[in-house]
Amino acid sequence: MPPNNDSQSTHLLTTHELDALSKLFDVKKKQLVCNNAQCSTSAICRHGTTKNTSPPQPQFRCTNCTTVYTAHQMQQLLSHLNVPPQHHTGTITPTLPPHDANMNLEATTQPFTDFITHVMNELKTQRERLDQHDMMYAEIQHLKADLQTANDHIVDLEDTNRQR
Repeated sequence: MPPNNDSQSTHLLTTHELDALSKLFDVKKKQLVCNNAQCSTSAICRHGTTKNTSPPQPQFRCTNCTTVYTAHQMQQLLSHLNVPPQHHTGTITPTLPPHDANMNLEATTQPFTDFITHVMNELKTQRERLDQHDMMYAEIQHLKADLQTANDHIVDLEDTNRQR
């Protein structure tokens, strides 16, 4: 599975997934083999982060051929190792299973649950903003009516003043 630029390689990991990836990388980094066809080293190290994403995503690099792996690609590489990723913490690490493997329901529901939680929080935030905008719109309508009343009163006073 060489690194690629498809939509999966730009998938952003959640903070929970990044924590799990960091722990798993520390445990298994000596077992990793670069997937570049011209390279077969096992010297892959951390190589900074992408700061223009939220949360920032770590990058990894082969020290031999300088192939750079995204956090998502590293997560996939680690998920393909023979030793199950859950042995270290006793919980299942949320990794993407290989396409030909049976899907582990617990491993795939956590990212979905995180996504739904994020969507629900975003909807709540949007609802609060919409309610605030509705209140401001009602106040603007009220102020417009008051302004029209004041302008009408000014016109009446000017007419009265002219008649004197």
